[in-house]
Amino acid sequence: MNKLLYPKFFLAFEIQKTSENTHNPNSPNNNANKNNYSILQQNAPITNNSINKSLIFVENILNNIEIILGASQINEDEDFLQGLLSIIPKLDELIIHYKNNNNNWRLIKKITFMLNFDGIFRNNASLDLFVHKIFDIAKKLFLNDCFEIKIESVKILAKISKSRLIWDELMKFIDGEILSNNNYYNRRLYLYFFEEMIKNLSFKFLNEKGQIEELMKLINDNNQILSKFLKIIRLFFPLVSDDKIKFLIYNKLETIRKQINNREIIDKEVIKVGINFSNFSI
Repeated sequence: MNKLLYPKFFLAFEIQKTSENTHNPNSPNNNANKNNYSILQQNAPITNNSINKSLIFVENILNNIEIILGASQINEDEDFLQGLLSIIPKLDELIIHYKNNNNNWRLIKKITFMLNFDGIFRNNASLDLFVHKIFDIAKKLFLNDCFEIKIESVKILAKISKSRLIWDELMKFIDGEILSNNNYYNRRLYLYFFEEMIKNLSFKFLNEKGQIEELMKLINDNNQILSKFLKIIRLFFPLVSDDKIKFLIYNKLETIRKQINNREIIDKEVIKVGINFSNFSI
C-alpha cells in the first residue's frame, strides 16, 4: 500500500455513531438528558442508520484485507503498525455491529485477520498499551456461535500471551473456558491456541509455564482431535527431553498403529498423520 493512502485507510474506520436518538440530544424520543449525551455518544452501538459511505468503504477494505496486509512493506512500517493498533477500539465496534446484524461471521473473520496480524505483536512495548483491549475483544469473539470465529479468537489470545501483563489472567481464562470445559469442541480449541503459542514463544518457556503438560492431558481425549494433536506434537517433539512425555507419545503412537491395523481407526487424516509421525519420531 502506498504510504500516501495510510490516512484514508485509518480514517475509514472512524465511523460516526449516528443512531437517531443519540444524534440529537433534544429528540423527544430520547429519555437521556443533555448531561448524559456525551456518555451515550461513547457507548452507543453502530446502528443501521450509520450504514453509510464510511461503512461501505470499510467493507471494501475488509474484503481486500489479506491483500493489503500481505504487502511486504506493511509488516516493517512502524507508522502503519501504530495506526493499526490505534484503531483497535473501532474494530471492537465493528465486531459488535456485525454480530448484531445476523452475526455476519464472514466480515467478523476479516476483522480478526487484522487483529491477528503478526506485525502488531512484534513490539512488546506497543502491544502492552493495547493488550487488555485486545484481550477483551478476543473474549467477545470466543463467545461467537461460529466455530471459525472461535478459532480466530484463540489465535489472538495466543499472540497476546507474549505480553507479561496478561499471562496470568489469560491462562485463567483458557483453563476455565477451554481446558476444563465439558464440551470437546471447546477443549479442541486449545490445540489452535497452543499451535499459535509455539510459533511465538519458546518450548522452554512453555514447558516451564506448564503448557506442555496441559497439552499432553489431551493425548487420550476424543479421537476427533487426534490428527490435530499429532500435528502439533511434531512441532516440538525433537526438543522433548522429558522421559515421561516421550513415553506418553510413543505409547500413544503404538496404540494408534494397532488401531489402524485392526481398522478401529478409519479416519484418513488420523491414519496419514499417525503413520507419518511414527516414521518421523522413531
